Amino acid sequence: MATGCALPGREPPPVAGQAAAPTGRPDGAVETDPRASAAHRLRRLNAPAPVEVRAADGLPRALLLDQRWRAVDRVEEVWRIEDGWWRPRPVARTSYQLLLEGDRPLTVYRDDLDDSRWTQRD
Repeated sequence: MATGCALPGREPPPVAGQAAAPTGRPDGAVETDPRASAAHRLRRLNAPAPVEVRAADGLPRALLLDQRWRAVDRVEEVWRIEDGWWRPRPVARTSYQLLLEGDRPLTVYRDDLDDSRWTQRD
């Protein structure tokens, strides 16, 4: 009985316990085979996107979304995350749960390590 045999034109399955080759992406979805069709690839859901923020008193007051400034009606919650200080890429973020004009909820976070701002849909 042959084990680990591949079908013609296909690579053999990975050996148990063997790590997959890195995809070159810093973090995010795993792509098991870059030749796989889009329907068979894993991808991030609700991935963060960079956003431009106008702030006052340390709080977001307006966001540039879809090439238009949107006012922040209310900052509903603020929290801070510091994790992985022992890793090469630690996480230090200040997050804001916002309510934009028209009762549109949105989470925005400030990467405290590089001062960038990011948004994620709720």
